Amino acid sequence: MQLRDILLLVGSGVPASVPRAAAQLARRHDAHVTGLFVAPPVAPVAGQGGELIQDALRQRRAEAVDEVKTVFEACIAEAGIQARSEWRSEIGEPAIGARRSARRADLAVVCQAPQDGYIQMNGPRPEDLLFGSGRPVLVIPRFGEYPSIGERVLVAWDGSAEAARAVNDAFPFLAAARKVTILVVNPDAEAVGALPGADIARHLARHGIEVTVSRTESRELAISDVLLNFSADEGADLLVMGGYGHSRLREMAFGGVTRDILKTTTLPVLMAH
Repeated sequence: MQLRDILLLVGSGVPASVPRAAAQLARRHDAHVTGLFVAPPVAPVAGQGGELIQDALRQRRAEAVDEVKTVFEACIAEAGIQARSEWRSEIGEPAIGARRSARRADLAVVCQAPQDGYIQMNGPRPEDLLFGSGRPVLVIPRFGEYPSIGERVLVAWDGSAEAARAVNDAFPFLAAARKVTILVVNPDAEAVGALPGADIARHLARHGIEVTVSRTESRELAISDVLLNFSADEGADLLVMGGYGHSRLREMAFGGVTRDILKTTTLPVLMAH
């Protein structure tokens, strides 16, 4: 599958590096990109002056949308893809609107959620899209610039259905990459075979994608730290992995690789669930 239809989910406070990354990605893949801001409705305000307060909140919401639209259009112009771009805004619950629109795109691009002070005007969280959209999600870190996403790809492989889905969804990136590395952390022969990573490497080779397979043990490190450290050592500009192999409730309660990566990633991550 080729990457032809990208949906960028934005909100108030999203850094310009996120729409810039989406625009450059669309330019390299000759894809169309749609910027979408789903703004929450203004809740009723009771008491004297309630209507004035609501009007002020609506005005602030409109200003926030216009601010992000201006940034989006500037990034599109910088990439020179005005003819393959579209801006949309709508009123509704951000997670629901984001999922609905993502189902009609090849890829959903979203900013890493802020650690503190999250509000609905920030836009959807990555996990809002992982659950319920049925589409791969590309998470862009809040800090840094990412002009070349997918030249050097690291695939986190554990043999799970989620990892298999992520690899399949990442084919547009894998096929165009200069280097692809498969990393198996704490190999489990039952899940990944006697030669961990070999089977998925052969599968990709049959599609003309050359890969290198690496295996490592996490020892005292969290698996998320192993993945990010290895990414840095390899100079990777995209991490591909399955998202939430366990239920989200279990991961949030007891910790998990997905949750940790979403909080601490220092490079773009393509996830699928």
